[in-house]
Amino acid sequence: MNRKSFIKGAATLGVAGILVKAIGILYRIPLANLLGTEGSALYQTAYPFYTVLLMLSTAGLPPVISKLVSQHIALGDRAGAKKIFRVALVLLATLGLVFAIALFLFSETLAIMVKDPLASITIAYIAPAILFVAVMSAIRGYFQGLQNMFPTAMTQVIEQVVKVGMGLTLAYVMLPKGVEYAAAGAILGVVISEFIALCVITVYYFLRREKVPKDEVSSQSVGNILKKIITLAIPILIGASIMPIVSLSDTIIIRARLMTIGYTLESARSLFGIFSFYVNTLVNVPGTISLAFCVSILPVISSAHSNGQIDAIKNNTKIGFKMAMLVGLPSAVGLAILSTPIIDLLYGSKLTINEVALAGQLLSIIAGGVIFLSILQTLNGVLQGLGKVIVPVIALGSGAVIKIILGYILIGTPSINIYGAPISTFSCYLVAAIIDIVIVKKLTGVHFGFRECLLRPALASIFMGAAAWGSYALLSSIINTSFATIIAVLVGVVIFVLCIPIFGVLSRSEILGLPSGSRMIKGYDKLSRKIG
Repeated sequence: MNRKSFIKGAATLGVAGILVKAIGILYRIPLANLLGTEGSALYQTAYPFYTVLLMLSTAGLPPVISKLVSQHIALGDRAGAKKIFRVALVLLATLGLVFAIALFLFSETLAIMVKDPLASITIAYIAPAILFVAVMSAIRGYFQGLQNMFPTAMTQVIEQVVKVGMGLTLAYVMLPKGVEYAAAGAILGVVISEFIALCVITVYYFLRREKVPKDEVSSQSVGNILKKIITLAIPILIGASIMPIVSLSDTIIIRARLMTIGYTLESARSLFGIFSFYVNTLVNVPGTISLAFCVSILPVISSAHSNGQIDAIKNNTKIGFKMAMLVGLPSAVGLAILSTPIIDLLYGSKLTINEVALAGQLLSIIAGGVIFLSILQTLNGVLQGLGKVIVPVIALGSGAVIKIILGYILIGTPSINIYGAPISTFSCYLVAAIIDIVIVKKLTGVHFGFRECLLRPALASIFMGAAAWGSYALLSSIINTSFATIIAVLVGVVIFVLCIPIFGVLSRSEILGLPSGSRMIKGYDKLSRKIG
């Protein structure tokens, strides 16, 4: 896969990811109105346990499937690629079933562990989703190895659309029984959405799978395939599990530490809900795009590495890093400058004035972490493609240790309290990103280029931020603040796009590599001539 194909693959997942996150944010507005801060906290409590066990059940296999399939396809071994997929599918289905049953059976014990017994029902309800997602992940990994990102993007959108419809309906129907049942109803919507998405991608697989001629037979035994999968999967599993474990640490630490400095369970639950349900959701929106870079760049680097194409590795690594900066920098600036207005726009009808102000402050603190999250997610894909799967483990593990220690100390400090959560998360991303950058440069010899990858996107982001802030400051005293926020965001986007040719943020070849790039380049050239 060349640079153009890589960018298109990342763009496919990125567009789907943005659409999914946009739907998710809109979904959380009515959901928050139904559940309140306490119900939102109960809803959010189930997710860290779910994601940790999901990581364990998938055992790091989706990127392994993608890597191995892409390698065998590059070598012309289609039968071997298909056999790897079948073995991995059975393994994932088995693990998914085991961990789904385990989560259901121990839901009450886990709820007691986080000192919130009401959370047991939401934890139990989300258990079946582990099995559905585990099986679906195998099929997604297979198509990603074929460098076809459409099935992953398609099912992500289906998941979100069904979750919105079913989640809101079931939350509303079950609300009279109590807020914990309403939260469980929303969780049940997640389970239904994953089941439907699994059905769709299964049908897609049987319609679009690559048929292997009968005379092409893989010489690999099941035992050898399992050995190869496990060898690659274990370090990836450890690395992939770190971020869910970090989220789980928030679930365990935040409430407990706040209660040690005098907060009641209800107050601690509300503060946890504000940070996890409202703030982290917004931070994860740009992270969806950088995750798309990781998924798309892994098979590209793996294929180039298998064929000894050093220049291709360097070129794709550099463009991946640059795209990560193009996502992380403007997102961080925008979220930091308009943090409180954005929170007020999305959730002001449910939160009090003080809660909006608090959420805005928390968002402004953690916003800078988006830059480093984008970098580490993208470079993790490079490292995994190079076979250096232990490096992301070390990087993320180091960041996680810093986060847990800082979170425990800062949240338990009365003068800092909940503000310790975004500070510790920011520190986690920063440490992990620095380690990834140093190792990738050492392994590949790539030179990212200060002006090209940092200075130019930074200048465009600064102008964007100034325009957005100025627009909001001017308009908020004249019109409704919600409309002022929307206009300010749109002004920021327009200014950033205009700054691309002004500062040479993207080259012509990079723009041509984007979906519909041939059409976009015409406008780029016209604007460049006018500027010149």
